[in-house]
Amino acid sequence: MIALFFLGVTPVMHDFWSVDDPQQRQAEMTNFLKNATLFGAALVLVALSGTAWPYALNIGL
Repeated sequence: MIALFFLGVTPVMHDFWSVDDPQQRQAEMTNFLKNATLFGAALVLVALSGTAWPYALNIGL
């Protein structure tokens, strides 16, 4: 769900391509790229969630 959240919200909230001020455009691009990185990390966690981690403590939530 978090990956879908980042996929939908990031281009709407951080639309750096429509900002005229160069400093604000850079700030929006930085935040856009941060969210893109978090989206990628969420996809990696989804991909790895099916495999057992060898160092797990086997403590359930």
